[in-house]
Amino acid sequence: MLSNWSNKNMLITASFATIAFFLTPLANANASTTYPVRDTLYKKTQLKKYSAFKNCIFWQSQAFNVNELVLMSVLLTEYGDEDSKIKNQNQTYDYGLMQINDVRSEELLALGYNLEEVRTDGCKNIEAATHLLSLEIQRAGDVWLGVGRYHYNEKGKNPKHHYKYRARVNKKLESLLKVAKSSLNTMHLSGGQ
Repeated sequence: MLSNWSNKNMLITASFATIAFFLTPLANANASTTYPVRDTLYKKTQLKKYSAFKNCIFWQSQAFNVNELVLMSVLLTEYGDEDSKIKNQNQTYDYGLMQINDVRSEELLALGYNLEEVRTDGCKNIEAATHLLSLEIQRAGDVWLGVGRYHYNEKGKNPKHHYKYRARVNKKLESLLKVAKSSLNTMHLSGGQ
């Protein structure tokens, strides 16, 4: 499994190279400026469900230094609803848009969040989730290890949950990149924005 994962890591690295090359303007755009690629992602992908939160997603990605496309990909993997509380098979609950698990309630409190506001306030949920994701990435020293740990630590009893989650997030990222590249190609061919 690890050798297969090494191949996946090479693909993921290539995906990030694509982000850096094609989407630097997306990462540096001001959220108040309508940026065509970002708008296309919110119109032509599952992100449409979260278009009301696009400024919040942008600003939280900036505040916590998490790549906006990675954050979008985690959001699409979780695919939660505002004001939701979902019971899991292990008797824990996931809260809100980014499905923050209640096993992190003490960590959330230490960071200044509570489960009720994380459940009911979509932007607060995105903020708390981005904060947690940022901490996991910093602790891991690696984006993809941190992304996996947002869901499940690879050193836990079932490391497959960690690796499957990373693969699911990567699949969402690849889908977003495909739409973004198509949008950039269309803009280039039309000679403008």
